[in-house]
Amino acid sequence: MNWIVLLALTGAPLLLGSASPPTTPAQRDAQLAAQHDDLHSEPRAVATEATEATEAGMVRFDGLYQAAYADYFFYLRLYPDGTAITVSTREPPEALNDWFNRNCLGLPRGTYTVQSDRIEFTAQAKRGSVEYAGKLGRDRIDFHTRSLMNGFEADHAYRFVPIASLSEEISDDAPDSCRS
Repeated sequence: MNWIVLLALTGAPLLLGSASPPTTPAQRDAQLAAQHDDLHSEPRAVATEATEATEAGMVRFDGLYQAAYADYFFYLRLYPDGTAITVSTREPPEALNDWFNRNCLGLPRGTYTVQSDRIEFTAQAKRGSVEYAGKLGRDRIDFHTRSLMNGFEADHAYRFVPIASLSEEISDDAPDSCRS
């Protein structure tokens, strides 16, 4: 079973199974290493209208923001209306498209604000919340996060990952937490 790691905002991962076919630990490790290398490589130019807007460090909505941590990733999706959703998983960004959207009820979420090159929001989940304070850059956001449950603080560089066709639907393979 492939696992989706949701940080329960307490620092402890919560694993949810998906209906995807199983992979061996060696295959999973190779995939994570490749994703990690790609995440830390030089940004690629994206041929979209949004690319020009990102030169000055503006928010993008045509994909996801991704940060690497240990053997999983943090993801952030922003919407033009100010909605922010977050999740942590071992899955690549393309695997999230069938459920990582604001219609997935179990995702931590908040309302972001942008002032100049700064972005802030608090992601509220069932077990508590985490504050995000970041600086916008070209196709990236550098966030400082702070858990309001246990006081844990960290810095993460989220790189933008364009997704050609973002979904707002919840697939049958979505985690159960999306439906409750």
